[in-house]
Amino acid sequence: MNMLSQLPATALLSELHWLPATSRITFKLPCLTYKLLTTSQPAYLCMLLHQCIVFSNCCNRNIENMFLGDDSINWVELIKHLGVHIVGGKKLSFDIQALRCSFYAVFNNICSHTKTSEEGVQLTLHESYCLPLLTYAAGAVSYNQRQVHDLNVCWNTVYRIVFNFNRWESVKSFINGLGKLSVQYILKVRAVKFYYHLLHVANSVLNELFSLHFEDFYDKDDCLHHIMCSTRHVAIAAIHERFNTDCQP
Repeated sequence: MNMLSQLPATALLSELHWLPATSRITFKLPCLTYKLLTTSQPAYLCMLLHQCIVFSNCCNRNIENMFLGDDSINWVELIKHLGVHIVGGKKLSFDIQALRCSFYAVFNNICSHTKTSEEGVQLTLHESYCLPLLTYAAGAVSYNQRQVHDLNVCWNTVYRIVFNFNRWESVKSFINGLGKLSVQYILKVRAVKFYYHLLHVANSVLNELFSLHFEDFYDKDDCLHHIMCSTRHVAIAAIHERFNTDCQP
């Protein structure tokens, strides 16, 4: 084992008969596809086997369906995978309409059963059951500014109803005064936590994928700046401080 530790990384992989990360991905995909075709497992991927979604400039053109044996594979504009609604188009994007519908369904249910409860109890219930719906998979997906605004409106509605604010009144400073964050900054915290997990996870494939994401989005994603310049707790504290500054008149 001491002799192996002295070998270069490439030679070590060859000696141990291990594939590099990119080759492992290439090998894993056909293996997983074969398993789906022969065993219909795992079930959550099997349902996707008969659907395709396109990401390119030709997404508006009519594309003929493909066939896998006797089964037709249809082109669709939206796919739900692991609770995330992926939208086809010129680039990867996500749909939040289902999140908002689920949020308001749970929100209205809680409101109807907690009319006489204390404000703190109501807020805790909404944080426990409503907020996770808005921030589901927040670290792994990216929303545009309009979508973040819409999610923020949903969460601000909680504070307006629970604490009797009027629609035209801003609740941002009130949220800050409670030591809480708006959804816009909650999403940043979730992203930082997710990135730190990927940065230190003992999985070479995930490390490789995160490295690719880091190279492509470092200039666009300020959360990536946080994880490279400080520890996780300091990065999260910096986000809280930024929200506090944003709330100043």
